[in-house]
Amino acid sequence: MRRHLLALAATTVGMLAIASGAYGASVKAEAPIQFENKFCGNNLELPAIGIAKYVRNTKTNVVTVNYKLTGGLPKTSYELTLWNTTGGVCEEIGPLVNKLTGAPLVLTTSKLGTGSKTGVIGVPPSDTEVFATGLGGGSYNDSLTVVLP
Repeated sequence: MRRHLLALAATTVGMLAIASGAYGASVKAEAPIQFENKFCGNNLELPAIGIAKYVRNTKTNVVTVNYKLTGGLPKTSYELTLWNTTGGVCEEIGPLVNKLTGAPLVLTTSKLGTGSKTGVIGVPPSDTEVFATGLGGGSYNDSLTVVLP
């Protein structure tokens, strides 16, 4: 009986090792979204209007972003993009897209200025400092920069 339990435990550990190797580990981070912050994810201590949550799959280098506004402009459309700030640069990586359709994400807020969208984008392995922004109402609304090694 004891041998069977040890064999089962060893098999389970082996399966977990294979699964984690096959799918890669994930790195998570979150940061506030600042109203009309258009300064490359730097903290300007502007009012927070939401939160951006990030998950990076370290094997595929796909970043998933949930961009959630709780105090955005009412009935406003925001184009969602991801930017790289690694090494002091500030360059757009590209639009966040719908995981199923590949269509660029546009978040349209309610009459209360609330809304949420989740999108994905592939990033180069060297891009480890990133932020999401929503261009809407005539201005960018950056989250603070997060580190996703």
